[in-house]
Amino acid sequence: MKNNNINDLHKEDKKVKIICAFDIESALLKKGEEKHHLPNLLISYTVCDVCFNYDTFSKSSDICHICGVYKNIFTISSCVKDFGDYIYMNF
Repeated sequence: MKNNNINDLHKEDKKVKIICAFDIESALLKKGEEKHHLPNLLISYTVCDVCFNYDTFSKSSDICHICGVYKNIFTISSCVKDFGDYIYMNF
């Protein structure tokens, strides 16, 4: 295990943190004898240290200049890819 410099850790802690929580729903499809889960809905919630109020556990604005829109809904069979694109292109 690597020893970390306490000053480096303090610098890292001062950086803005973005939290993205999500849930995926899927349908169970049967192809012959095999069953497959097909994702069809993904809902994510995104907050950051700038817009999140830790006292009330709520976002202080609907759209933040750092983390964007609070709630995103991705549907149909491309919902996982669309969510990945959202994460990798926005953050």
